Amino acid sequence: MKVFDRSPRPPVTSLVGYETKVRMLEARVEAERQRAVEARRLADRERVAVERIREECDRKIARVIQTANVALDEAKRRIAMIGKGS
Repeated sequence: MKVFDRSPRPPVTSLVGYETKVRMLEARVEAERQRAVEARRLADRERVAVERIREECDRKIARVIQTANVALDEAKRRIAMIGKGS
């Protein structure tokens, strides 16, 4: 069975050690906050870049579809002309 020591603890003669630890923890929290802010900023930048790429792809797809439709219409017209010539 363990006996607990109930003798009084020595009085704290200086809070410097505690204050130093608190300042270190505050600095660590601030550094983490700064990293989080930078990560959010980077994520926003990446989101904007992805959206820009998506819009560019949509424009290119629309252009390809339009070109294909023009070519299809031209092919139908030629087929109709060949059918009339027979």
